[in-house]
Amino acid sequence: MHSEFEKNSSTLVFSFDERMDTLGSNRADLEIEKKITELGGKHEDVFTTIIQNNKEKFERIKLVFDLKNVGFVSSSFMRICLKYAKKVQSENFEIINTSLIIKKTFKIAGLDKAIKIL
Repeated sequence: MHSEFEKNSSTLVFSFDERMDTLGSNRADLEIEKKITELGGKHEDVFTTIIQNNKEKFERIKLVFDLKNVGFVSSSFMRICLKYAKKVQSENFEIINTSLIIKKTFKIAGLDKAIKIL
């Protein structure tokens, strides 16, 4: 997994490059929390901390999950997507570069209505 923070747009992009099964999802969740904590400091809700400590820079944080190199997602990964969509507000969360099968998986789970999937 690779992450990149774009300061100008307050966008944090995570690129995944493995199967997002339960094991991969758990590893990714830990890495996402670690990166967010690095940006905003230790706090129960690190997104709130980022926004409070950097109001002029972080009017709204945007979180993007890039699934270009992912061929499988499990329910564990979907749970992680929902977790972070709620933390940043769903309009500031999107999943990009999804294959047709992954889009269909999110649609079957009913998550295509709650999360922007491109």
